[in-house]
Amino acid sequence: MNRLFGDQSGRTLSLVNMCFGLGAFAGPLIAAAVLAALHDDRPIFAGIGALLIVPLVIYARCPAPGPTAHVHAARLRLPRAAIPAVILLAALMFLYLGVEIGFAGWIYVYVDETSQAGSGMAAWAPACFWLALSASSLLAAVRPRRWRPEWLVFVSTVGSSFAVVGVLGMRGHAIGEIVATAAVRLFLDPFIH
Repeated sequence: MNRLFGDQSGRTLSLVNMCFGLGAFAGPLIAAAVLAALHDDRPIFAGIGALLIVPLVIYARCPAPGPTAHVHAARLRLPRAAIPAVILLAALMFLYLGVEIGFAGWIYVYVDETSQAGSGMAAWAPACFWLALSASSLLAAVRPRRWRPEWLVFVSTVGSSFAVVGVLGMRGHAIGEIVATAAVRLFLDPFIH
């Protein structure tokens, strides 16, 4: 990203995340609709396989540029003083992705089993979780530069903690669980921007 977009690479990454979130929003809803209509999950997997051909064709027609000589020259050894910060960032990303993937993977089952709302309604939980990623990524891309990253991380930590408590507090109320689920994702996103 940095090679192509320079100092705008963070905002560009936010917009890419927004597109990821839109796809992840549509996925559970489409899968639930196909499953409800056909009562067979094989067309879902066949459709996923077919859709994966699209980026392959796009990449084959316009590959990303390779590294430039400047990028090779810029590769330096990591200073010893930076090692603790790299370890902390690696630990944060490990936990962040564990929470994100684990939560998104199980929220459908949680809503379905606690609220007895049915698979169609429960599919909205992961869909809204990922839609909130799109919303927060768009907000991160257009946020004013004066917003300090430390405060965003602090607000994100407090907000996501309260949102998780909200998911548990709404137990048995599908719409409340879904709204709280979206709030969890909304507050998690600033960690990666």
